[in-house]
Amino acid sequence: MWRSFQERHRERQALQLLEQAQQERTAGRGAEALRTQLDAVELIRGLADAHPGDPRHQQAIASALYTLASLQSQAGQPAAALAALAESEQLYRQLGDAGEVDAAPLVADVRVRRACTLMVQGRGASAVPEVDAAVTTYAELYELDDGNTLRRDLSRVLAMNAVVLARFGDPDLACGSADTALRIYLSTVVSPGTFMVHSEDTTFLRHAAAVSAAVHVQHRRIEMGLVAANVALQLGGGGDTERLRHVRSLAANVGRLTPAELDALDREFTRSLHVVTQSAPPSGSDVDRLARTGLAQALGAAGAAGATLADTVTRPAVDCEIIFPAQRCHPQLAAARARELGELALATLPVAPIDGLRIALEAHYLYAAASRARATALRTRIREDGPVWARTLLAAASGFELRGDLPMALDLAAWAAGAAQQLMPFVTADRGVAALVRDCVEQHGRLLAAAGDRNAGDEALSAARGLADLIDRA
Repeated sequence: MWRSFQERHRERQALQLLEQAQQERTAGRGAEALRTQLDAVELIRGLADAHPGDPRHQQAIASALYTLASLQSQAGQPAAALAALAESEQLYRQLGDAGEVDAAPLVADVRVRRACTLMVQGRGASAVPEVDAAVTTYAELYELDDGNTLRRDLSRVLAMNAVVLARFGDPDLACGSADTALRIYLSTVVSPGTFMVHSEDTTFLRHAAAVSAAVHVQHRRIEMGLVAANVALQLGGGGDTERLRHVRSLAANVGRLTPAELDALDREFTRSLHVVTQSAPPSGSDVDRLARTGLAQALGAAGAAGATLADTVTRPAVDCEIIFPAQRCHPQLAAARARELGELALATLPVAPIDGLRIALEAHYLYAAASRARATALRTRIREDGPVWARTLLAAASGFELRGDLPMALDLAAWAAGAAQQLMPFVTADRGVAALVRDCVEQHGRLLAAAGDRNAGDEALSAARGLADLIDRA
C-alpha cells in the first residue's frame, strides 16, 4: 500500500511514542507513561482512520490499547482500563475473523489483563471466569505446540490464574496452578541445577511461588511451602540473604517446628500472599476463612451428597490434576455438575455459611464455563438449570453483602441479574420464576445504589416493581 511521506512520518512518531512510554514506565514514571501512551493511541487511530482497510493499523491500536489498559489500571482508573481492553479484544477478534492474525492467544492475553483489573476492583465473580477462559485457551494451544514455544506464555497465564484463584477461588486449584506454572517454566535446565529466567518473567514467577508457599503452609504442607518460598526469594535476586537463610533453616528443621512457630510462618506467608492478591482480609475473618477453604473440604462437610460429588469434581492439590475451574469436568457436563453444586450450596449455606459460599462460587464458575463453551445442555435446559444458577448467585451475593464485601456482592448480583434476563421468557407462565427474576433485579438495583450508582440502581428497582405488579396480576 502506497503511503505519503507525512503518513510515514506519523508512523515513526507513533513508534517513538510507544518506545518513550515503555521507557517512562520502566523508570517508574507511570503518569508520564500513561500520557505518552494515550498520545500514541490517538496518533495510531488517525492512521487507521486514513486507511481503514489496512490491518496493520488495527493491530497496532489493539496492541497499544492492551498496554494502555495496564497503565490505566496502575493509575487507579479501572473503568478506563476495562473499556480499553474491551476495544482491544474486539479489534483482535475482527482481525482473527479476517484471517489477519491468530486471535486466540491475543484475546486470551486480553482476558488475563481484564481478570487482573477486575481482581483489583474486588470483582471475583467476573475475574475468575475471565482468567479461566484464558487458561483454557492456552492449555489447548500448548497441547498442539510441538516446539514448546508457548512454555513461557502458559506459565505466565497459569501464574496469574493462581493469583486470582488465591483471592476468589479454590485454594487447591490456586496452589496446583502455581506449582504447574513453576514446573513448566523451570523444566528447561541450562546446566545441572541451573535454570534460565528471563528478567521480564521474574515478577509472575515470584507471584506463583508466593501463592504456592502461602497455600501449602496454610494447609500445613510445610516442607512444600518452604521449597516454594526458597524459589520466591531466589527469584527476587537473593538480596534478602537473612530471610533466605531463615527459610532454609526452617526447611532443615521442619519436624521440630512448634505449633506457635507454624502459626507465625502461616501469618508471614499469608501477608506476602496478600501483597500479591492486593487484598488484606483480617485474620480469622469469614473472608479469610473462605479463601482457605477448598471445594473438596467444603463438600466433605456437606454430607454424603457432597462426598460423592467431591470424587467427581475435585483432586488433591498436590496432584495438580485440576488447576482451573473449567478442568473439573467435560464442557458438556459442566452445566449438570454446576447444577448439582448449586443445589448443594443452597442447602449448605443456612447451616455452614463458609462451606456453602465456597460451593456456590464453584457452581457459578462451572456455570460460567458451560455458558462460555456454549454447552448444549445449558442452552436446552435453561428453564430447568437457569433458576438454580440465579438462586445460587442471589444467595452468594447476600452472603458477601452480609460480610461487608460490597464489590463481590455487587458482582455476583450483576451475574444474577444476567441469569434472570435469560429467564424472562418464562415469567408469564411461572410465578416462581417471575418472583425469582424480581428478586434478582431488586437485589442488583439495591446494591448498585449502595455502591453509588443511583441512576442504574433506580432503573433496576423500577423494573423490579414492574415485575412485582406483573406477579400480582397473574
